[in-house]
Amino acid sequence: MKIFNSHVHTSNSPDCHYSADVMAQAAYHEGASGISITDHCTASNFISFDTYNIAKASVADVKRLKNQYTGQLEIFCGIEFDEMIWCNDYAKRIIESMDFDVVLASVHKVRKCPTGQHFSRIDFSKLSEEDIYTYAGWYFEDVLETAKKCDFDVLAHLTIIARYICGKYGRSLDLSRFAPITDEVLKVLISRGKSLEVNTSEVSNIGLIPDKEILMRYKAMGGELVTIGTDAHIPEKIVHGFRVAAETLKECGFKYYTYYKNRKPQKEYI
Repeated sequence: MKIFNSHVHTSNSPDCHYSADVMAQAAYHEGASGISITDHCTASNFISFDTYNIAKASVADVKRLKNQYTGQLEIFCGIEFDEMIWCNDYAKRIIESMDFDVVLASVHKVRKCPTGQHFSRIDFSKLSEEDIYTYAGWYFEDVLETAKKCDFDVLAHLTIIARYICGKYGRSLDLSRFAPITDEVLKVLISRGKSLEVNTSEVSNIGLIPDKEILMRYKAMGGELVTIGTDAHIPEKIVHGFRVAAETLKECGFKYYTYYKNRKPQKEYI
């Protein structure tokens, strides 16, 4: 099985300090066949975040590296659009103005949060259990609306809220309580022909995102399109947990995973 990592960040993302050159070199040395560079761009505060120029710089890096690694490593041009529903029209304009291979949609902060903060800046240890479940509910509402309304290819790290509530602060979150809305998200993805990402960033902490139970429900509904992304922000994570994700998908009945080229899914058999 070849490794095509569909979720990689570089220093064009505000939370990554490694250049595209370093991340590509790491992927090559780890024997990956391809990576999609998907730097963070946001629609929630696109002016102060300088979303357009971030995307432009990321695309330029990919074009340069494509030539450098010809015949050695496939490098795909992607973008991770955070909070697309906050300003969907602006996100569409950026997507249409550049040649992306893959567009990831993700939610990192929710509209109903009074402070409008990113998950990583909320101290969930200080919230009551009721408030934690209320916040998680807001997260799933935004994910569902994103799945229904936005232009993307892959829904990234469904249930990522658990990374912070459970992984960072050690609080409990029973995801089965959100099964009805999670299943609705999965059905929308299937009906629209979009992919579900299996994110390995927390595989050694809280496990795959989403977990095996959700992946099995997705498969039972008829879901076939899944990508694998390590969400690497450092070179050491460039293939971290990839084979665990592939084996889990195989156990769930998937015969292949996908990666994207020219916004079309490509099959890689497990």
